[in-house]
Amino acid sequence: MALAFNASMVESSQPPSQLSSQPPASKTFDVADYNGRVVYLDFWASWCLPCKKSFPFMNNLHAKYEALGLSVISVNTDYVLEDAEKFLQAIPAEFKVIYDSKGELAASYKVQAMPTSFLFDKQGALIGSHLGFKVEDVPEITEQIESLLAEKDKEE
Repeated sequence: MALAFNASMVESSQPPSQLSSQPPASKTFDVADYNGRVVYLDFWASWCLPCKKSFPFMNNLHAKYEALGLSVISVNTDYVLEDAEKFLQAIPAEFKVIYDSKGELAASYKVQAMPTSFLFDKQGALIGSHLGFKVEDVPEITEQIESLLAEKDKEE
C-alpha cells in the first residue's frame, strides 16, 4: 500500500519556515509555531471542486484530533478575497484559514494542483505532500495522522 503522503512529491524537503499571508490573516505562517503538534497544511481555491469535498474532511480532522495535537491550517490562494468568503459561507471552515492572494506561500511550497496538502510531524519536519483530494484517500491519510499523533515526543 502506497503512503498517501509521498515525500518524493516535494521538491524541497524543507519549505521556508516563515512566510507571510495576506489580510485579514496578516500574521506570518511559521511551522515552528506549532512545535509539538502535527500540522496538516492544505492549499485550496474557491474554484476547486475537490476542495469542496476536502473541507468536511478537514473539519472532521480538526474536531477529532485538535485536542490530541493536530493543527489543521488551510491556505486560500484566490486573488479576490470575496471569492474565498463566498466559498466559506457555503462550506464553513472550523480550522484556521490563511489568505495568500499573491501566491507567495503557494509558490514557496511549489504547489502545482488544488488542493495540495502537506503533513508535518511534531518537530516540524515535512513528512510529505498529497496532490488533489479523493474520498478513497481519507482512511490512509487519517491513519498516517494518527500514527504521527501517537509518536512520543523526541527528547533533544
